Amino acid sequence: MTAEQQKMREFVERLWSNPAIRSAPLSERETAILNFVKTNQAGLREAFARPEYFPGSSWEKAMTLLLSELSHALDVELRPRLAGAVDRAIHPAVREALKDHGGIGVDLGQLREYYESQLQDRRVRMQIAQSLDAMESPIFDRYGKAIEAHRRTIHFELTRRDRVGIEAGYLGEYFKLVALFRPLFFIKFDRPPLHDTAIADHARNQREIGKAQQAAMESFREAVGYAPDAVLLPAIGSFLPTADNPELSASARVVAILMARAQDLRKEPAAQDRGAETPDKSWFSIHRRIARNTGLDSRFLEDLYLIAGEEGW
Repeated sequence: MTAEQQKMREFVERLWSNPAIRSAPLSERETAILNFVKTNQAGLREAFARPEYFPGSSWEKAMTLLLSELSHALDVELRPRLAGAVDRAIHPAVREALKDHGGIGVDLGQLREYYESQLQDRRVRMQIAQSLDAMESPIFDRYGKAIEAHRRTIHFELTRRDRVGIEAGYLGEYFKLVALFRPLFFIKFDRPPLHDTAIADHARNQREIGKAQQAAMESFREAVGYAPDAVLLPAIGSFLPTADNPELSASARVVAILMARAQDLRKEPAAQDRGAETPDKSWFSIHRRIARNTGLDSRFLEDLYLIAGEEGW
């Protein structure tokens, strides 16, 4: 490591340890630091020109070094969390249920190594971080059990339409597994018709996306082992707007909502104002009104709003 790299690493570590940055979800810390640098560019230009930092180096060179060290900081934090999530990924109850969908033969060691190999791609890195944030939150377990208990629209569509037959109490584990495969949407593959693009790059073209997702799924399975459509299609579909994709599975729709809820969970104050709606109920209430703009399923949001109200969440 050069002296310049060491100085920039120390600078990034100071930013990374700032309480305002540390309190943000992992998936948002990189953006928060980049926004800080953009806002304070004038002062940082002056500071970096001092003898104790990077005298003689251009701003562009300093930014290249900063991006490299920021990627390193994320990498250091992501890898152990990713390893833990992958090790716990396939709950026995989910593995048993997936036998009705062709089984699951993913090599977890290969999956971890494959994701690690993709961490240099910012879109993939951000989605891995988002998935980990959501999987480590209480959201999937909380609503998996509540959906089973309340047996409303979501439960009906999961069991009758998707034929998701998970042992009682473990629906949240299925949602976590779907979330773990969401980075597939942003991974680039060479197989035609992708040609070093990702499903995300074809998502607005209804004629292309079917072929793109099939090519990506085949390439992904070759790399990590067999994951059934019952897991990969909801993972991909959870990025697509409901109104434009009426064929989306219930699993894709509910995971999309719970992922969004999990991302906002850490930003909320711990204390609740007296007389205010409970946090989950308030969140679902707002998002059911703006579902047309967010692409989330308004019926499922209504379902979760009622559940949150009855449970006091």
